[in-house]
Amino acid sequence: MGGGLGYSYGTEFDKALAAGRFRLSRVSKTSQNFQRLVKGRIDAFPEEKQVGYHVLRTELPALQKMVTHASTPLLVNQSYVLFPKSAADSAQLQQILNEGLARYRRTGRYQQYFE
Repeated sequence: MGGGLGYSYGTEFDKALAAGRFRLSRVSKTSQNFQRLVKGRIDAFPEEKQVGYHVLRTELPALQKMVTHASTPLLVNQSYVLFPKSAADSAQLQQILNEGLARYRRTGRYQQYFE
């Protein structure tokens, strides 16, 4: 399998890797993993679906039709937006973001945008 430098793909994945159930070859860029995948150098690699498709669209459009994703996610993560404590407007920006997300959730647009 391929992977990214410095990434953990979850406790179960890490346990299986440590137990030798598969080998993991890491590179620094998602685009490198896609190139290795289509050349048959790796069989699969974990990547956040939206990130992967973004990389394909913007960096490797010729490979888009050669790659697909598993229907069951390897890992489900929560995502967060971070604000610096030192910035004077961080609290205000956080409030604006939270209000916008709440509005999108109420209208159903949040799930539509997420998908």
